[in-house]
Amino acid sequence: MDGNSFLRLINHAFVPFMNKLGFSLELPHISGRYYRARFISLRHMVSLTFEPGDEVHFVMVHGLKDGIATEIDDKQMAPRLADLNKQFMAKIDSESRSKNETFFSLIPTADRDEQMLLKAAKDLRLVLPMHIKQGRMGEL
Repeated sequence: MDGNSFLRLINHAFVPFMNKLGFSLELPHISGRYYRARFISLRHMVSLTFEPGDEVHFVMVHGLKDGIATEIDDKQMAPRLADLNKQFMAKIDSESRSKNETFFSLIPTADRDEQMLLKAAKDLRLVLPMHIKQGRMGEL
């Protein structure tokens, strides 16, 4: 996956559902070392990072307080997508999963890295709303 493919997947796989959740995309960063996209809402920042050649991608959801993101080392306040999947994925019903597959069905991938990023979008679309809702309920 090159920088253009990363941007294509961000714009086609992430932006539509993230916008519906109240997030806006900051200007993505593309360099030879890593690609990064950040989505910001009033209370959260979702950070997606891919390191070419290492087949490593990170998806983290940071809480925001006064516009400052929580520390990356605090998994309670900045959970990784894998943490959210463990917490919420079993609660997703088959109808929601089916609709999710349909939502992403027309987005092509060319290699394993693109497939991994698309899978991250699929998972995030299912679990992020539950994470956000849980956070709001905890603040009441």
